[in-house]
Amino acid sequence: MLNSSGAQIAISSGSGTANFSIDNPGFFGVRLTVTDASGASDSTELLNFFQVEGRPIPVFNFTNPNGCPCNTVTVSNASSPNCQGGSIDSVFFDWGDGVVDAARGLAGFSHSYCFPGVYSPRVIVRNNCSFGCIADTIYRNQVNIQFPPEILSVSSNPANTVFCQQNSPPITFSPNINTNGATNISYQWLVNSVLAGSNPTFTRSFTLGTYNIRLIAINSATGCGDTFDLPSPVVVDNAPPNPAPTFTPATGCAPLTVNFTNGPGVPSSATWSFPGGIVLSQTPTAARVQYPAQGTYSFSVSNVYGAGCASPVQNLNNVITVTPAPVAQFSVTGDSLFCDTPAVANFIYTGAPCTGCTFAWNFGLGAVPLTFTGQTPPPVTYRSFGAKRITLTVTDPSGCSNSLQRSTFI
Repeated sequence: MLNSSGAQIAISSGSGTANFSIDNPGFFGVRLTVTDASGASDSTELLNFFQVEGRPIPVFNFTNPNGCPCNTVTVSNASSPNCQGGSIDSVFFDWGDGVVDAARGLAGFSHSYCFPGVYSPRVIVRNNCSFGCIADTIYRNQVNIQFPPEILSVSSNPANTVFCQQNSPPITFSPNINTNGATNISYQWLVNSVLAGSNPTFTRSFTLGTYNIRLIAINSATGCGDTFDLPSPVVVDNAPPNPAPTFTPATGCAPLTVNFTNGPGVPSSATWSFPGGIVLSQTPTAARVQYPAQGTYSFSVSNVYGAGCASPVQNLNNVITVTPAPVAQFSVTGDSLFCDTPAVANFIYTGAPCTGCTFAWNFGLGAVPLTFTGQTPPPVTYRSFGAKRITLTVTDPSGCSNSLQRSTFI
């Protein structure tokens, strides 16, 4: 047998037929030589008697073969028809996940893998040469789809991330991650959107300001990742000023109501303490307290500003003095019931001794004198009939006063 270049391919056969296979494409001729028992022979030759056509050569390039679920893989077709003047006529693509595409575009196409796994796509191509030869190949383990790592939480040490400037230690952040089978995870720690660390844990000191912390964990084999934003930022605030409360009045008689004003500035919260007092109302900026009994009283307050920085406790000791109110008491010597006018009544003060106090009397309608200022009034003459209303008001040197009014006393 002769190939297209004229080279001989020897095939021996003891019969009138010959079977053979040809692995390479080309045009082939046949020469038959017949030899008899005496050794005489004769030959005949048929040039280009038959043709063997080449199978196409599948070549496909995969773009983005590794990724997350529903990752889209793009395939470009670089197959050769392997025949003179021919081209690729059709493509049959089995993606390996149960999806088959036939007669897709010859230049390239794409497919989304939505389930994790390792896939081996199979492709069959056919050329459009004389015999429409086909060839197939399997791209083993070509596509790798994995779930991304899942950041479950990020803890900080210390747990509190709000600090005053004078007390802001370094903070270490540690993630709790479900790797979902990933063996190589890269980390990106971002502080206010700026990359600040790439280790599994992240430690940093912070100056005055507010800082948002974000962690991105990426499966290095697939590029799949997860993002976690810390719910509370790191806040470093100015040291708060010492409280400077004011109050009024500082002294008075029982029950004494004192109004307190907090400062400086406007704290976000305040902790007040008023031993011995009854709190009538209270806010971070003001309080109203009643002191029901005689005595000397102290109070304290601490303030929280801005992000939560607390001031020292400010104690003000023995700054409020409550004096006892005088007691207005009186009686009458002799009769208090009269049958005729003029009637004379004698009043006396029966309360506790009150040094420096003033006494204001009112003896009621028809009395002579009607009023009197002093502890011991003169005899009072009534020139009209009826029940008389007697009033005594006692005021001490601090301004505390007490009144007693008695109706139908005379």
